[in-house]
Amino acid sequence: MMGPGDDLPSLTRRKDHLGVLRYIRLHELREPQMVVDHGQSLLGTDVSRRAGDELTRLAAIEQICLAALDLGNHELANTCLDQLRKSGVEKESVRFRRLLARCLEASGDYDGANKIYDDFLKDNSANLVALQRKYCIAKAQDLAPE
Repeated sequence: MMGPGDDLPSLTRRKDHLGVLRYIRLHELREPQMVVDHGQSLLGTDVSRRAGDELTRLAAIEQICLAALDLGNHELANTCLDQLRKSGVEKESVRFRRLLARCLEASGDYDGANKIYDDFLKDNSANLVALQRKYCIAKAQDLAPE
């Protein structure tokens, strides 16, 4: 378990997989390979193993999903989405739809991702995440102004 004086190397040395994931999340680090490695060590390669309480497990699955997308591992990202659904996360929840949109975006389905982001913006026109993702899609399609 991560303590107040722990740093990433000591957590890694102790193989405190949950502590590593928490540290990376807390310090907003971008370490996708480390997240995938420690996440799969914690939850298994199919991310189905139980670890900690359910909210901690769901946060870890979400973190692994985004890291998998960073690494271009769409199969693992889809496995994470499947595990979220099996864990009771509703398809219509904001959490699930946000991850689904990122998966669609990463696979090149910009129309599908944009539809989800547009739905977010209908609910809240100031949704900064949706606006940023739509800009990223436009930039990927060479439609964004420089």
